[in-house]
Amino acid sequence: MNKHIQVYGTPTGQNDSKDKAFTSAPPTEQVAAPDAQQIAAHRQTSGAKDAIETTQTTAILRKTKEVQQRSNTVRHVVHTDKNAAYNHDSYAVNTALAAPFELAQRQPAAEYVNEDYHKPRYESIRRLLQSKSGLIGVILLTIIMLLALIGPLISGYAPNAVDMNMQNLPPRLPVVEQLGFWNGQTRGENPYIERGLQQQYHYFGTDTLGRDLWTRVCTGTRISLFVAMVAVCIDIVIGITYGMISGYFGGKVDLVMQRIIEVIAGIPSLVVITLFMIILKPGLITIIIALMITNWIGMSRIVRAQVLRLKQQDYVLAARTLGASDVMILLREILPNMYGTIIIMAMMSIPEAIFIESFLSFIGLGIPEPTASLGTLISTGFKSMMIHPYMVAIPVAVFALLMISFNLLADSLRDALDSKLKI
Repeated sequence: MNKHIQVYGTPTGQNDSKDKAFTSAPPTEQVAAPDAQQIAAHRQTSGAKDAIETTQTTAILRKTKEVQQRSNTVRHVVHTDKNAAYNHDSYAVNTALAAPFELAQRQPAAEYVNEDYHKPRYESIRRLLQSKSGLIGVILLTIIMLLALIGPLISGYAPNAVDMNMQNLPPRLPVVEQLGFWNGQTRGENPYIERGLQQQYHYFGTDTLGRDLWTRVCTGTRISLFVAMVAVCIDIVIGITYGMISGYFGGKVDLVMQRIIEVIAGIPSLVVITLFMIILKPGLITIIIALMITNWIGMSRIVRAQVLRLKQQDYVLAARTLGASDVMILLREILPNMYGTIIIMAMMSIPEAIFIESFLSFIGLGIPEPTASLGTLISTGFKSMMIHPYMVAIPVAVFALLMISFNLLADSLRDALDSKLKI
C-alpha cells in the first residue's frame, strides 16, 4: 500500500506536466510503473510537437503584424477621416490613394516641388518683355520719366527764369552741332554768335521770354504725368468701389447706381470738365478734381461686369458658406482676381487724362502760367509757330511719344495678362 501511494500519489509540481498522464490513473487499479526510457521518449516526442507548434504560431504572428503595420502605414499616409472615407476596406483603393503621398515621403521637399511651380507668377512679365511693342513702350516711358526727373539738373537753368538776352534762341547741342544740325543757326544766322553767347547751350532752344525749353519741357512732362497719375489713381478708387458695390449686391442697389451713371455719362465729359474749370479758379488741384469727375465711369462699368461674373464662382460661395462677411469677400476673394483688368484700364486711362489736361491748358483753362505743362508749352509755342517752329514741334513730339508709349504698354499688358492669348 505504501509502494502504491508512492507511485500514484506523487505531489503536484514535482514532475513535468507531460507526465500527468502517468499519474492520472485511479489509485485503486494496479498499473506497472513506466521505466525511464519510456518517459524520455515521451518527453522527446512532446518537445518536438511543441517546437513545431511554436514555429507555426510565430510565423502566423509575424504575418499578422506585417499586415497590421502595412494597414497602419496606408492609413497614416492617406490621412483619411474615418467618418468621411469610403471603400476603406479595399486595399487597391487605399494603395492607389497612398501612392502619391508615399512618393512625397520618399523624396525631399526641395526635389518634390516642381521647378515650374512658381513660373506662372513671372509668365506675364516674360510675355510683356517678349512683345516688341511692349518693350518699346517700356523703353520710351523709362527715358521720358528719367528726363522728367533729372532733365532740369542737366541743363542747369531754372524753368521760370526770364532772360531777354536769350529769347528765341534755336536749339544747340555741344556735340551734335559738329554734324551740321542743331548748331544754333536759323535762316542762315546764328543768334549765339551775334549776341556773344558762344559758351551757352540750350538743348531745345528758348522761348519768347528767354526761358530754357529743355528745362520747361522736362518740368512740364513731370507735371502732366503727376496730374494724370493722381487723377487716375483717384478714378481707380472711386470706380472700383462703385462698381464692386453695384455688381456684388445687385437688385435695387444696382438699379439705382446704374441709373446715376447713365445720367452722368449722358453729358459729354469734356463739356462737364470745361464748365467745372470755368466755375472754379484754374490750378493744379482744380484740374485734378475736374479730371476725376467723369473718368471713373468706365472703370466702374468694367469692375461691375467682372464682379457679376466672379461672385458666382465656387470659392466665393465657399467663403460665404464659411461665414465670411461681404467686405472680406470683396477684398480677399473678388478684388485679387481683377488686378489684371484694373491695371489695363489704368494704363489706358493715363494717356486720356494727359490729353484732357493738355487740352484744357491749351485753351487756357488748365494750369496757368508761368507753371509749365505740356499743354501750356504747346499753347505758348503755337503763337510763334510760323517764326520759330521748334517752340511747338518739340513739346508736341514729347507729348506724342508719351501717348504712344502708354498705348503700346497698355496693349502689351492686355495681351500679357490674358492667359488665353499668346504673343
